[in-house]
Formats: sequence, structure tokens, C-alpha cells
Amino acid sequence: MNQPAQTFKNETRRYALIGALFGLLFPISATLIRIADQGLPYTLISAGRVQSTDSLLWIIDTAPLIIGYIAMLAGRRQDHSHQREIQLIQKEVEISAAKASLEQRVIERTKDLERQSVRLRVVGEIAKDAASSKNLTELLQRAGQLIQNRFGFYYTGFYLIDEGKEFAVLTASPTESGRQMISEGHKVRVGQTGIVGHVAATGESRVVLDTGLDAANSNSHLLPNTRSEMALPLKVKKDIIGVLDIQSDQPRAFSDDDVEVLQLLADQLAAAMERARLLQQVEQNLKDIELAYGRTTQESWKSIAESGLIKNFGYHFDNVRIQSISEPPALGNKAMQAGIMVSESNGSKHRIIAIPIKLRGQSIGSVTVKLKEGYRQLTISTIEQAVDRLAGSLESARLFEEARQRADREQAISHVTTAISSAPEFDAILRTAVEEIGKSLGDSEVSIQIIKSNE
Repeated sequence: MNQPAQTFKNETRRYALIGALFGLLFPISATLIRIADQGLPYTLISAGRVQSTDSLLWIIDTAPLIIGYIAMLAGRRQDHSHQREIQLIQKEVEISAAKASLEQRVIERTKDLERQSVRLRVVGEIAKDAASSKNLTELLQRAGQLIQNRFGFYYTGFYLIDEGKEFAVLTASPTESGRQMISEGHKVRVGQTGIVGHVAATGESRVVLDTGLDAANSNSHLLPNTRSEMALPLKVKKDIIGVLDIQSDQPRAFSDDDVEVLQLLADQLAAAMERARLLQQVEQNLKDIELAYGRTTQESWKSIAESGLIKNFGYHFDNVRIQSISEPPALGNKAMQAGIMVSESNGSKHRIIAIPIKLRGQSIGSVTVKLKEGYRQLTISTIEQAVDRLAGSLESARLFEEARQRADREQAISHVTTAISSAPEFDAILRTAVEEIGKSLGDSEVSIQIIKSNE
């Protein structure tokens, strides 16, 4: 079956051979006809005699060559046609293969883009949810839990750089191993051999695709199934504030796209962390200011009380007459100490409430009210509003008194200064100064002495 393929390698040879064989029929037939016309026997000798004497046969003898050549040309054209067909088929095969490869690449790229889109959406959701946290600890805990739930990593942990920038301290982790490490006070020295220490020092992300080949892998006894690890810097501008450490139980689990997406998440979390830190700082400053204002308020009211400006420190009204009191009721003291409204029942149908008078978070007094049976909640709200306005009025009166006292001091100083300035001589200046200062202070003794030479 393979013999024809070996004999006729192409159409040109096959056509030439067939043409030559077909052309050979013409000289054979002509020779046989001449032998028959001359009445000679059909032998090779007769054929030779006829061929040597008839010039027409000589021309006919060239038929195999001529027909074979013509057939060869036809075969060559057929070869060229077949070759073009084969080339076209090969091109079609190549185009089909390229199309299939392109379609496969498009499918794979589409899947990659879909995964990337999903991860970017998840990153946005995580950043948005985490940013809603009110303090740094809550933010880190929530972000770690969201990363763990959405991406399904083996381990997630947040390291924060300490104030001395010497250690990266593990602060938050949603995993049991991470919580155990936090309870043990786990921290990594900045710049130490290891992925977290390296990132904390350089601020550049690092990925280990097979932790079995990384001798610097730490905490293997707490995270025995770790096969891949990725550490991402948490940076605010150029300052490194921490490291996001992510580990997987699969080798080569992180691609370049994963690093880009999670670094984007790390950047957004770092910004949210900085906002939370600033918010905590502002809140603490406000608390400190309120505390300072509270102490100032207490000291100011203490000064007012000691100055004798307040004749009576309290009054009691029984719907008939007003009486001054020197000490507040026991329930009033309780309300001032608690800083909130307190109430009690005296065994009858009446109910007693005590509401503290507060300025800047500090209690400066209390209002005690005995309520009749059947009172409404609106009654208590009305009393509370009245107490708030009372506190404002008392503070306004205190501020007015302080302003008046400052004005008196300024006036006294101005009077003393004017008197001193009008004295023409040293002795007159000293006499005027000691006299005016003494008069401004009331029953006080004043002495003035300037240095003199020991010689």
C-alpha cells in the first residue's frame, strides 16, 4: 500500500510517466500498422526494418517524449494547486489554532478580570466597613475579621510600630493562633531577619511563596500549616506605622495581582487607622480640656463661696414661704456625687427626685423636688430643663462678678499708676506708691525699699 506513495512522490512525476506511457502507444501502433501493410511477420526484425525505412515513424516515435512533457507540465500545475491547497489548509489550521488560543486567553483574562473586580469590590467593602469603626482597636479587629471571612486566609495579623520604632508589636488578629501570640506579647524587632521585620524596616511588600524554603519563617509552632506568606506595609505618607501579615496553607497562593489588590487594601486601612488615631487624640484632648475647664469651674465657684459674695447657699420653698438652708438634703448630696438624677420614695405617695446642677461636667449644687402622686414624665423633663437654665444663669452671674472684680482691679491699678506718675521726685514717688498701694488693699501694711550703696 505504501509502494505507490514511494513510486510517485508528486503529481509531476505521475503525470509525466502516464503521459510517456500513453505516448508510447502511438509509435507501437504505427509500427504494427506498417508491418501489416508490408505483409511482414510480427517480429522485432520486421519492426526494425520498418523503422529504418519509414521517416514518418521517426516523427511518431517522438510522441512519448512530447506527450510525457505536456503531461509533466500539467502535473506540475496540479502540484502547485495541491501545494496551495495544503498551504491554505495549514493557514486555516494555524488561524483556527490561533483563534482557539486567543479565545482561551480572552476567557482566562476575563476570568482574571472578574476575580480582580470581585477582589477590588471586596477590598472596597472591607475598607468601608473598617473605616466605620470608632477607635483603632475596633478598626483592626473588624478589618482582620473581614479579610479572614472574605478571602479565607489561614492567618491574618496586624503589627503596629511602637513609639521608639524599635519593635513591630502584634496588635490584632481574628485567629486563635493570633490571639494566643498577642497574649504572649509577640513582637518582632524592626529590621530583624524575617518577613515582618524586613517589611517594617524597608516599607516594601514581600511575598514568600513557600515558607518551607524560608529559614526566617517564625512562629511555626503556632502556625504549623503555613505554606505561603505575604507582608504588606501600612504607611501614612512616608511613615511606616505597621505591617499587615497574611498567611495561607497553600503553596504559591499569592499572585502579583493579589499583592496589588491587598496593598491597595493596606493603604486604605492605613489611612483609616491614621484617622482613627487622630480622632482618639482629639477626643482625648477634648476630655483633657473638659477636665481642665471642670477644675477651673470648681476652683472659681470655690473662690466665689469663700469671697462672701453669696449670702445664702440654698433655699427651701414649701409653697408657703421661702427659707434659707445651709446644707443640701441627703438626696441632693447623692445626686451631686453621682452627677445624675436620683430619686427615692419616702414611704408615702410622694416621690422625691434630686437633679445635680452641672457646669462643664462638674456638679456645683443640686435641686431637690418632692413630686405629688400622678406626676407625668413631662414634669421631670421640665424640671431638668429649668435646672440646665439655672446652671447657665449662675455661671453668667459668676462670670459677671469676675469681670466686675477685674474691672475694679484694673481701675485700682490705673489709679495707683496715675498717682505715681504725677510725683516729680524720687521721694515723692516712693511715698505716693506706698500710700496708694496700701489704700487699694485696705487694712494691709505695705513697705517699699530700694537698694542703697554699702559705702
